[in-house]
Amino acid sequence: MDYTRFIRELASYDQEEEIYREFYLRKKNGQSLAPFFAKYKGETTHLSYLQHPEQIDCCPTENRFIRTGGNVSIVKHPRYFPLFYHEHTFFEMIYVLSGSCTQIFNDQTLELKTGDLCLMAPNVTHGIQVFDDSIILNILIRRSTFLDIFINTIRDKTQISMFFLNNLYEKNKIPYLLFHTEGDLIIRNYILDMYQEQKEGDEYSDRIICSILTFLSS
Repeated sequence: MDYTRFIRELASYDQEEEIYREFYLRKKNGQSLAPFFAKYKGETTHLSYLQHPEQIDCCPTENRFIRTGGNVSIVKHPRYFPLFYHEHTFFEMIYVLSGSCTQIFNDQTLELKTGDLCLMAPNVTHGIQVFDDSIILNILIRRSTFLDIFINTIRDKTQISMFFLNNLYEKNKIPYLLFHTEGDLIIRNYILDMYQEQKEGDEYSDRIICSILTFLSS
């Protein structure tokens, strides 16, 4: 794979991000929002998110983001999307491909930088801020799949295995694990390979993505 070209593609703005960015910059600069709403009056869903982020589903299920029969979904977090707090029943890995982002939960704020990989536990209320050109990838993993993928690390009593077992059996759960990969290209390329494999979307893609995740656990 031409990783440089692929990263350039991820850095480009789609229409959704263009809408969120224009709204954010107009509001930040004190400009009138009337021309904005007139311009995008047909984009009812996006406008609803911008005007009423508190009404966004705060407890999405696995099947909303992970296709039926699938185990993992990789999505680029939309830049300039309004901050909203949510929780979910699946595990989530947040990877900063470039730039930075702010992760907020409970009474704690995490500043993530390029190469950081944050593993979030299920049922932890959190929010994310990305109000610049940073590229953030979210890897969503079914709860049941997480055990299958990391079964070997559980036997070895690694940090990830203890995190998983804690979230299964303990009352005082560990909300996240943060890894500073220091821009490790092997980890970066594994994650980009998963994203590309998902885009191709053939009958073997989900299995290949799960296999790549096992490499990240080793």
